[in-house]
Amino acid sequence: MKLSAAFEMVRLLEVKNENPSTKTFVFEHDLGAKPGQFVMAWIPTVNEKPMSVGGDEGNTFSLTVANVGTFSEAFQKLKPGDRIGVRGPYGRAYQLKGKRVAMVGGGFGSAPLRFLAELARKKAVHVDFIQGARSKDRLILEKDIQKLGCHLHVATNDGSKGKKGMVTDVLAELLKANRYDGVYACGPELMMQAVGKLCEKHATYCEISVERYMKCGFGVCGQCDCGGLLTCVEGTVVDYQKIKDNPDFGRIHRDASGQKHFFK
Repeated sequence: MKLSAAFEMVRLLEVKNENPSTKTFVFEHDLGAKPGQFVMAWIPTVNEKPMSVGGDEGNTFSLTVANVGTFSEAFQKLKPGDRIGVRGPYGRAYQLKGKRVAMVGGGFGSAPLRFLAELARKKAVHVDFIQGARSKDRLILEKDIQKLGCHLHVATNDGSKGKKGMVTDVLAELLKANRYDGVYACGPELMMQAVGKLCEKHATYCEISVERYMKCGFGVCGQCDCGGLLTCVEGTVVDYQKIKDNPDFGRIHRDASGQKHFFK
């Protein structure tokens, strides 16, 4: 795993629209990332932020970015030919187990799981992919996931597509009907906590991706502390059994200044 703090300037090749507020950006670079890892992305004169890798084809890699703030808004304005800085990949990747798995993506958390699903299908692993969003216009990567040969299950809060309700409603049904070698989740923390509890109930291995505010990306600044866990190096992907009793998990996160806030 690379631990360099130096940026590589990479060229944007392609921009794909996923939904009205989310785009996938394909860059020319041999990143060498695994599903679940992230990069620190830098837009000169703007800022740098951690971003999950959504795909790595050897000479190209992709980042799926939702417009949720100043940095991501600047990202949305990038055009083919523009360059940004990246360093990484950093963090612990998903550990794929067995021949039958379920993946649970909430919102744009589906992007790194699509990357994992691609690896799983290359190994002939059966994948039930559960994707959730507030409404159908916030779903992403549906066609990509289906092209991989995954069994796609959709849940929307308003019922505009798929099952009306939460991804955990779908997961609960699947766990009753099937035996999985592993369940892998990425999305809002309270969603992943609920996924972990369901898996524990069914004695099923579960990994989640714990997101915290990151500055360095390689365990120096301590900004990404989660109850004693440095998520940038000991995560972001962790075994649910190792995080479930963490005092901050599902309860507290920190802002850029380090101030604590409770999850709502």
